[in-house]
Amino acid sequence: NLDRCRLITDAGVQALAQHCTRLATLNLEWCRLITDAGLQALAQRCTGLTSLNLEWCQLITDAGLQALAQQCTELTTLNLKGSRRITDAGLQALAQHCTRLTTLNLEGCQLITDAGLQALAQRCTGLTTLNLRGCALITDTSLQALAQQCTGLTTLNLERCSRITDAGLQVLAQHCTGLTELDLSDCEHITDAGLQALAQHCSGLTSLNLEGVLITDADLQALAQHCSGLTSLNLEGVLITDADLQALAQRCTGLTTLNLNRCRHITDAGLQALAQHCTGLTTLNVSDCEHITEAGAEALEQDYPHIDICIETIAA
Repeated sequence: NLDRCRLITDAGVQALAQHCTRLATLNLEWCRLITDAGLQALAQRCTGLTSLNLEWCQLITDAGLQALAQQCTELTTLNLKGSRRITDAGLQALAQHCTRLTTLNLEGCQLITDAGLQALAQRCTGLTTLNLRGCALITDTSLQALAQQCTGLTTLNLERCSRITDAGLQVLAQHCTGLTELDLSDCEHITDAGLQALAQHCSGLTSLNLEGVLITDADLQALAQHCSGLTSLNLEGVLITDADLQALAQRCTGLTTLNLNRCRHITDAGLQALAQHCTGLTTLNVSDCEHITEAGAEALEQDYPHIDICIETIAA
C-alpha cells in the first residue's frame, strides 16, 4: 500500500516490479508522478496482479492502460478515478483482455463515451460494481448495453451523467434487479417513468441518492412501498412534503441515514413522524429546511439523542 506516497516515481515502481513479481494487490493512489513508463514496467513483470488502485494517477494514458490490460489479464478490481487522459481506446483494451473484472472505478474519466462502455459491457459481463460519476459523455446507449450484459451489477454510480434519461434507467431496472446501491444525483432528465420502473423492479435497494432529481409524491410513495429495505437515502433539494416523509417513515423503518438538506416543505411534524418510525436512524441532515424550527429540532434532539442531526440555517 503506497497510498499518498507522493514522491514515488516511475523509478520506484520499476524497482518494485523487478523484484516483487508476485504482487497481487497494489495501491498507488495519489502517486501522481507515476507515468505510463512505470505502469508498463509493472505490467511486464507483475502479471499476477488482481487488484490495482491508480486513483488520481493523472499522467497515465491509454498506452499504460493497454500495456496493463495485455499483461495483467487476472485483474478483478481496478480504480482509474481521475484518469482524465484515458479514452475509449484504453477502455476497449481493458475490456478485451481483462474479462474477469468485477469492480471498476471510472469516476472523472471525462473522455469515456458509449463506445468504450459498450465494449466493456460486451466482454466484462461479471461486473458487480461500477462507478461512472462525472462521465458526462455517456448516454442511454451504453447504460442499456451494461444493463443487458452485466446483469449482476449491485452497485452503480451515475452521478452527473446528465445525458441519462428514463429510457436507460428503465432498461437498467428491468435487467439489474439485484441492484443494492444506486446514485442518480444530478441526473436531470430522470422523471416519473424511470423512478417508477426502478421502484418496481429493484426492490432490494439499500442505498439511493436522488439529490437534484425531479421526483414527485407518487415516485416517493412507490419507492417507499417497494424498496422498504432502504437504509441510506439522499433527497437533498427534492420537493417533498410531510405526507411524503410520513409515508417513507412508515415503510422504510430501517433507515439509518437520511439527507433532507434544502427540502424546504418539511416541517417539525414530518420530522417527528420520521423519528417515531425509523428508530434506527443515526444521521439526519435538515439543513436549510426553512420550516423546521429551532424548537422542533431541539425537541427531536432531546427525545432521540442517538440521532446525529445537522440543523444549519433553521427557522427561529
